Amino acid sequence: NLLNTPFDKTLFLDTDVYLLDEIPELFEILDSFDLATAIDPNELELRYDRDRAFKEIPESFPLFQTGVISYNSNKTMSEFVKKWRTLHMNNDVRSDQSSFRAALYESEINHMTLSNLYNCLIGWPMQVTGEIKIVHDSDHINHIDDLKPIVDRMNRTDEPRVFFTPRGSLHAPLWPRGNKV
Repeated sequence: NLLNTPFDKTLFLDTDVYLLDEIPELFEILDSFDLATAIDPNELELRYDRDRAFKEIPESFPLFQTGVISYNSNKTMSEFVKKWRTLHMNNDVRSDQSSFRAALYESEINHMTLSNLYNCLIGWPMQVTGEIKIVHDSDHINHIDDLKPIVDRMNRTDEPRVFFTPRGSLHAPLWPRGNKV
């Protein structure tokens, strides 16, 4: 459906994404770039799918989140989306992010990396500096009313900060007792 947009500039959002502020800058950057996404800070699909598909891509090429995509409607983007879809359908991958990564690696598209402020994953360890504009997480927000106290705590300061919503074990190699949480 990315190619069915009636607009010259489009912002695609997953259904579990919440806008916290106005974000005209995600449209303004499309004057210089065709596509913008944030790096997946945890790269779970990259580590999971790396040995099953797209082995030729260097491990140093990151995995990107596909829950927030700012893009232009043009021929370059259309070709990119078609390549992404073909790679996804023709390879053994469990996530669209792995095939997105492969399409990006093979493409000439003018891509820009967004800050974590524009795709802040509530359920994963994150480091941010500045005001979070977009949060993303289906596991921890059951109702929109649950979001306000979380965001208020997250945006209490715009100083550098780290937060983590436990999903299991916390591994803190610099703090030996941290692994017991």
